Amino acid sequence: MSLFGPKLSRHAPPVQIFQARWLERLTYMSFRVWIVFWGLMMVGTWTFCLVTVPFLPLLGWALVGMGAWLVTEYVCHRWPFHFKTEIPALKRMVYIIHGNHHVQPRHPLRTLMPLVVSIPFGLGVAGVCAWIGGEAGKGMFAGFLSGYFMYDAVHYGTHNWPMEKGWAAFLRRHHAVHHYAEQNTNFHISFPVMDYLLGSDFTRWRKRQHKLEKSAAQTPNRLAQSGSGLPSP
Repeated sequence: MSLFGPKLSRHAPPVQIFQARWLERLTYMSFRVWIVFWGLMMVGTWTFCLVTVPFLPLLGWALVGMGAWLVTEYVCHRWPFHFKTEIPALKRMVYIIHGNHHVQPRHPLRTLMPLVVSIPFGLGVAGVCAWIGGEAGKGMFAGFLSGYFMYDAVHYGTHNWPMEKGWAAFLRRHHAVHHYAEQNTNFHISFPVMDYLLGSDFTRWRKRQHKLEKSAAQTPNRLAQSGSGLPSP
């Protein structure tokens, strides 16, 4: 089931979001630019943290930060990115944020978060971590950044790389179900266990749908059976 229309090929031109060419270009993100920018950010952040924070506290707070990312990834993808509304302005916003990706899931310039979005978001997270301060703030930022880096790398890979063996193949299949079978399931990309923990995995969704369909099919029979015992008027 799709809210965003038919799928376009990865070989077709990128689906148009804005009329203005300069705005449209801001929505593109090549893997080369992404890996250089965020790779340097990762190296710089972790180098700074390892120099200024003892290893064990850094590791502990980084795990907290990564956990915060995992929750953020799930919440954003499940609700704001798939927000259902009939209000034209909100529908347009959902399409700009995420719907265009569902129309053309495998275009290599539209499977990474563009810098025009990720940099302001990252600055906001950095501000929160600076407010927390100390070892906790530094470690949490490093962990959150690592979680984002893992997410975008996995997301790009599921759409553009073979990923045919082991855990990589599982990640690819899990996300493919979200795009090509049922978009109301399998929201988590980098850590699908979250879907199983929160009941949004495709398998359990299909079982719930089957129960609902079975119950709906049995309802007329129950009504007929209950009505057959009524006295004639």
